[in-house]
Amino acid sequence: YNKLLDEEQLHDGRYQVYLPFAEPFKNRAALGANDLVVGVLEAYFDGQGFGIDHVSVLTSSSPSGNQSLHPDVPYFKGLTVSVHTALVDVTTEMGPTYFCPCTGEALRREEWPASSAIKMTILKRKACFGPSFAPSFTAKGTITIYDGAMFHQGLANRAGRDRPVLKLEVGVDGFPERRNYIQMAPPAGKKQTRLFR
Repeated sequence: YNKLLDEEQLHDGRYQVYLPFAEPFKNRAALGANDLVVGVLEAYFDGQGFGIDHVSVLTSSSPSGNQSLHPDVPYFKGLTVSVHTALVDVTTEMGPTYFCPCTGEALRREEWPASSAIKMTILKRKACFGPSFAPSFTAKGTITIYDGAMFHQGLANRAGRDRPVLKLEVGVDGFPERRNYIQMAPPAGKKQTRLFR
């Protein structure tokens, strides 16, 4: 466990443990990638192909404050997608993820200036100025899929118990290696992630 623990990449009371490439985690359904999810991902990536970036259990400890609004990747949507599976029932007090959908719009380079302006305004205001969404309750086992370019934040966890989420991050073919998310991961985390790929 300690060799797979990553407390460097996340912030505001969040940490993650990379999953070992071992049973039962070699089964894609155990990673939150059942046939329905795979179908959604195939349609989203529009035939370009995709692969695993990394797999971890991301935990919001209690107490912890709001994260700042952030994207997982800058620039364009369609590069990486997060598939989160709630491992416990998540209530408002546990700090669900808050989404700012208007920030995930740029798909083509010519759309980037408008998207960039939206993102810069949000960064300056530190708040979403378009429609936003945070579920009031997420049942254990619920799968949430979102593009990594979308601004989001984990809300404060004041429930007195941790909020773990199974995090499967996938990227369009070739992007996980270029992104190199695991560059600051512990050596064991890097090794296990490469086995998943």
